[in-house]
Amino acid sequence: MSKATRIPIRTQKAPLPPPFLSQGIVVGDMVYCSGQVGVNPATGKMVEGSIQERTKQILNNLSAVLEAGGSSLQDAVKVNIFLADMNDFAAVNEVYSSFFADPKPARTCVAVKTLPMGTDVEIECAGVPVEQAAAHVLLVSPRTGAIPTSIQEPPTLKRRRQSRPCGGPNLDGIMPFAEEAGVRGGNYDARRTTADRQLSLATLTGHFTLCYLSSV
Repeated sequence: MSKATRIPIRTQKAPLPPPFLSQGIVVGDMVYCSGQVGVNPATGKMVEGSIQERTKQILNNLSAVLEAGGSSLQDAVKVNIFLADMNDFAAVNEVYSSFFADPKPARTCVAVKTLPMGTDVEIECAGVPVEQAAAHVLLVSPRTGAIPTSIQEPPTLKRRRQSRPCGGPNLDGIMPFAEEAGVRGGNYDARRTTADRQLSLATLTGHFTLCYLSSV
């Protein structure tokens, strides 16, 4: 069995790491970030003020590392928070909640005796690459079967699709697209039409196609 390749992440948009660790590691279908404290990468110094300000800096640091590894905070799947004082739980959550949309990642928060540099909060996380999160969906109009010109195909999906040699359409997925509203979705008939079209494409081309239907 071949050993998984580990790719280190390094970005100037987050504090430079000490020699005994990486800012993050990409391995397989995951991006793992080392714990971050509230250090401003521009100054190399700990952010002064409230724990909310340090939490904001930490999440900005983690965002930079994730993006350098091809992921983002919105694609985070697990977060671990370490507090020097559990009484700061609510203050940290106040900032934390503003950085994550639903569904929020799984999370653990624990109190510890001390943290690096004498700080009061440290956060680490792991996420999936954006390509993995989005590359299996292709927006297709349920009325015309065409990709709406108002929607730009994600570059990661385009590269993935173009890298696959095939003699005909090789779609990763079809999702209903309500042209009039300009949003994903559609009624039941639209979703059913999309599924039927997807099945026809798969049958005619001999290529297996995944179909992701919106629940509206």
